[in-house]
Amino acid sequence: MNWEDLPIEIRLKILAIHFDTREQACKKIQKNWRKYFAPIESAIDIALELEVDLDGIFIVLWPETAKIMEYCARVVSGKHHRGFWKFIIDQIQIGLHINEHTGGPGAIYYNRTEQACQKLIKKLDIVY
Repeated sequence: MNWEDLPIEIRLKILAIHFDTREQACKKIQKNWRKYFAPIESAIDIALELEVDLDGIFIVLWPETAKIMEYCARVVSGKHHRGFWKFIIDQIQIGLHINEHTGGPGAIYYNRTEQACQKLIKKLDIVY
């Protein structure tokens, strides 16, 4: 039987079932995207916001750097973009080494950044 030969009520019912099935599939895909992949992609976007000084070294004494690194340490799983995260960790390690004996009000953010960096190192299973 041809599609045009079907009564309009049956065609509408078939189209409604088709629409509902596609809508449910889209919702499942969106839910899984938000659950697994969106946080990883947002962590990369946020990590690209890390501030550098005039020498091109990450500023590890800022509260924004600590917040960004803590978020990344919480979200990153180690399965995706390992090279990118290794580069970020290496650059943070350089900033931590340079500012190791710097005190003052930025010391608390230095410690938070250092702890978040250590969490990332453990998650990514990087050997130094």
